[in-house]
Amino acid sequence: MISYADLADDSVLILLAIEALIGPKLLQGVFSLRDCDELTPMGGDDFVRRLYRRGVLLDDPAVAEADAYFLKDGELWHKSALVRYFLPPDTLMGRGEEAFSLQRHRELTDAEALTNLWLDYSVADVMRYLHYQCSLHGQDLGSEALEKVEGAVRHGLRRYSVAQMWFIMWKVSKDAAALASRSYYSRESAAATIPTKIRKQLEIADQGSALRNEWTRPEPHIAGSLGMVFNDLFGLDEYSKGADVLELFASLSSQGRDDGVELSELATTFMNATLDGGKSLPALEAFADLVRAGLSTEDALWETINRNPALFQ
Repeated sequence: MISYADLADDSVLILLAIEALIGPKLLQGVFSLRDCDELTPMGGDDFVRRLYRRGVLLDDPAVAEADAYFLKDGELWHKSALVRYFLPPDTLMGRGEEAFSLQRHRELTDAEALTNLWLDYSVADVMRYLHYQCSLHGQDLGSEALEKVEGAVRHGLRRYSVAQMWFIMWKVSKDAAALASRSYYSRESAAATIPTKIRKQLEIADQGSALRNEWTRPEPHIAGSLGMVFNDLFGLDEYSKGADVLELFASLSSQGRDDGVELSELATTFMNATLDGGKSLPALEAFADLVRAGLSTEDALWETINRNPALFQ
């Protein structure tokens, strides 16, 4: 059993997106990774596995496909594609619609979790578009190049919209295709320039060059159920600017703060309380993580205090 009330905000959003795909099977039955293929534009495997690693989802060997489980070095392993997952009962209310219904209306306040989930989802949305563009031009990016691209895209999405990043993907793929037509470039060497070209386009945009934001989603390129959850709960879509999204999530984390407290007073209280308790390092690490997630100094201070009360006792 698990406590639904203790679920992280991003876990709840993923569960809502899974429910939108499989309906009652989430609350009463079992499901597979294949059932979640339309969770995001790039599938749902990573998000389902995330919940499994957290213990939010469990697997049921009794209904798994043949050969789902095997021994390796004396330990029991499984093949994710063959197992069947289920949402365990809530510790207080058990399993079913009544227990889960409260999560549909819960207050979402964890700016860091929501920001990271939005970035994870949006990166998938942009990468799906890049793969589409690369397929049109016969371009193949290796794992190292894709890792660089994902890092650049994630950075860009903190400021720009998915649609604006699509425009960059279209441009760099087209430019790489033009390079490949030159005698001193092969298709492979031209495709290898794509990660650097993305970084360059972001630098140009950061210096004031406008990025087009009216780029449209190709017909086969779905938003996915997680995208629809973000839209239903927060009004977010491919045209939402990253800076605005991060500001929105930061504003949700303001619960529990005293708006009459000055920033300097708040910072002094923060430092004194953690120094007196010998907990300044973990408090500063938590604060730094929230700043990196896009929160302002004040929001990060309040969120650190609200989420880690033991550090300030």
